[in-house]
Amino acid sequence: MRLPSKRGQYVVRSGDSLWSIAAELAGPEASPATIAEVLDRLWQENKDRIASGKADLIMPGEVLTLKQL
Repeated sequence: MRLPSKRGQYVVRSGDSLWSIAAELAGPEASPATIAEVLDRLWQENKDRIASGKADLIMPGEVLTLKQL
């Protein structure tokens, strides 16, 4: 996964999940609790952009905002 930075946008690719994106943002030493916190912020910031309306179902091509997560 190649996230541009902790700010900007990310285009969802096949195989991505909010958890995997949050884990990448949180960094390699992040605990599951920290990843869960980042995931929640990621969901709150992008829930209107995710067509399914479900945090556990994102689709390739959706564009997520990565603001100060």
